[in-house]
Amino acid sequence: MNMFLAGAFMLVALFVVLRIVRKGRGRNYEESKKVFEARLQKTGAQTREHTLSVGVAEQMLPIAAAIRELLEFAGWPSGFTVLEEGRTVRLQTPTGEIQIDFGLSRGRVARKHTIGHPQGCWRIRGPGTEHLEYAELSDIVDHLKRIISGI
Repeated sequence: MNMFLAGAFMLVALFVVLRIVRKGRGRNYEESKKVFEARLQKTGAQTREHTLSVGVAEQMLPIAAAIRELLEFAGWPSGFTVLEEGRTVRLQTPTGEIQIDFGLSRGRVARKHTIGHPQGCWRIRGPGTEHLEYAELSDIVDHLKRIISGI
């Protein structure tokens, strides 16, 4: 009987040690945040390259994914919901709805060689945000991070 208890205790101890080791090899919050920011920078660069050749609905996929990750990092605070509606991503917040879309900037033109090409931008509208435009995906994600964290 003592041998059975000793074996059971060793099995439980082994199980606990394996769980601790496995969790130790996983990413912590800071590492996950760094990976997220690196992926955001990469996506922003790709977005700039494909602005004119990719449909607007496809342009909205990275922002919807970024908002979901921001909400996940914040622990999915109550009152926040993400809705994708074709050319617009809507973020429901406790203070109201924020609309994010992608389009051409008013008056901004990117120069490539000698021809002027319209430059795409992220637009955000909602409570506490007058009609804002951001050229970089990382800038709008930073703005949304402040909204989600309540800053």
